[in-house]
Amino acid sequence: MRQVSRGKLAIPLVAVALLPACSLIGAGSGASPSPTAKPAKKAAAPKPTPTPTALIAKDGTDLKACKKADCQVIIRGDVDVPVQQRYGIYQLHLTHSPPNQLTFTVLRTQLGPVNGYLAGTGYVSLANGVTFTVEKMSPKGAVVRFERKALDDDNDKASGSDGLALYGS
Repeated sequence: MRQVSRGKLAIPLVAVALLPACSLIGAGSGASPSPTAKPAKKAAAPKPTPTPTALIAKDGTDLKACKKADCQVIIRGDVDVPVQQRYGIYQLHLTHSPPNQLTFTVLRTQLGPVNGYLAGTGYVSLANGVTFTVEKMSPKGAVVRFERKALDDDNDKASGSDGLALYGS
């Protein structure tokens, strides 16, 4: 047994290490607690994990509802949105990337293509008269509303709450 000396008093390390354990012996057995025993702390109740609110859209995941550029849908993963060409869009491809990004590629019938990404919520208003708005974003998908309107008939416009990139041809 190793001993540490301080002046004339030698204290065995084993005895010092066992003192806290000895003070708990007899706890809960009717014996009175030792004056050096500390009351056990109550474990904190686990905090509930916040559950993301469900994604709800008027047209659910039915992308066919967007043919007339008037719908509200949930986007998950890669999708082609079938907007009719009479609204100036030849092809509209969207990709939801967790946790909060929507990438888009729009090939138009008369104007040049436009692509980019939106992070968080926001909108892309195309000069050809279609606006799509990300109303809600979560790691599980995005709620996107399509409308037949343009904020500016001559220019594409966009805004993103957490970031944005907009590229033209």
